[in-house]
Amino acid sequence: MKNNEQLDFSTMLATSIHDMKNSLAMVLQSIEDLDLADNLTTTQHKSVSNLHYQTSRINSTLMQLLALYREEKNNCP
Repeated sequence: MKNNEQLDFSTMLATSIHDMKNSLAMVLQSIEDLDLADNLTTTQHKSVSNLHYQTSRINSTLMQLLALYREEKNNCP
C-alpha cells in the first residue's frame, strides 16, 4: 500500500476475510484428522463429513470474496 492511500473499509474487510480463511483452513485440517480416527461411529463420520463440507463451502466463499476484492483493486495475479 502506498503512503498516500488510506486504509478503507473494503481493505479492512478483505484483511479480516483473509484471516478467517486462514483459520478455516486450520479447522479443515483438524476435521480431516478427526475423520481418520478409527473409533468413530458411522453417524459420527457422517457428522464430520457434513462439518467438513460446510467448512469447505464457507472457505470457498471467502476465497471468492477475496478474488473479487483483488479484481476491484486491480491486484489479481
